[in-house]
Amino acid sequence: MRKTRRARPSQRYYRTAALLGPQDQMVVQAPAARRAPAARRKADTRRATDARQAPAARQAPAARRTQRGDMAEAAIAARTRSVVIPWRLLVPLLALIAAGLWVALGNAWYVMWDDVKVSGIYDPMLRREVKIASDLLGWHSFLVEPETAEAAVMALLPQATAVEVTCRPVPALCEIAIVERVPALVWVDGATAYWVDSSGVFYPAQGERPDLPVIHGRRPVEGGAHTLASIRQGIAALTVLGVPADRLEYVPEQGLVWTDPEGRRVAFGVGADMADRWQTYQVLLNHFAARGISPQVVDVRFPDGATYSQQRAW
Repeated sequence: MRKTRRARPSQRYYRTAALLGPQDQMVVQAPAARRAPAARRKADTRRATDARQAPAARQAPAARRTQRGDMAEAAIAARTRSVVIPWRLLVPLLALIAAGLWVALGNAWYVMWDDVKVSGIYDPMLRREVKIASDLLGWHSFLVEPETAEAAVMALLPQATAVEVTCRPVPALCEIAIVERVPALVWVDGATAYWVDSSGVFYPAQGERPDLPVIHGRRPVEGGAHTLASIRQGIAALTVLGVPADRLEYVPEQGLVWTDPEGRRVAFGVGADMADRWQTYQVLLNHFAARGISPQVVDVRFPDGATYSQQRAW
């Protein structure tokens, strides 16, 4: 038995409508008409949905623009916050840097020529030498070394018994106080004049001292037969006896030698015991006058064994 394929209802309606006339087709198409309200409802629903979504769609670009604007404002604010200058901290920091530069580079902190004061000596040239030898010039006041300056000045000035260097930082100032030896006599060795203090230290003369006794001759050798103390004692004793100190001369072997008014060279030796030697010299003068002789040298270092000679051997 041959099976016949059943047509679907829609197909039946289409085929039937094709066989019927126009008037009858309206009856056949009734199912489609019945479906129209449902389709319309779906279309109306779609249109309503689209109508509701249309404002949101229209509003989306504006929202995106607003969001982008907010992000830009946030970025600008972040950049602005990153370059905010902390003035409360920056101003003290700048002041500290400026103060450091002033301390490091300001002239007020450096020792210049006029910032070094020398006291205790009066020779201008010697004061100049002291300033140079101290090695204080040109240094920052925080870098000066007073102890080193004191040692340098002591090495330059043998006549100094003490040197004290004091410095202040700002304005830079260094004072060099020198305590000099007190000269007891002037010693002239050839063309060079020395001052000699009570301890026997020789140092260059700093000028004229007419109030001091003057000795001519070679300087005594350290460890020699005559000490400076005995020489000074002899000078003092002869001065009391009327012998001018500036006419005395020191000879290493004979000691103090005086050239009397007649041109004779008289050796007195050294030490404080000059009275007997002076008396012996006076006796010999009478002897020379009685004999009519005029010796060139007279040695009274030993009163009991005084000698004289017609030839000048010393």
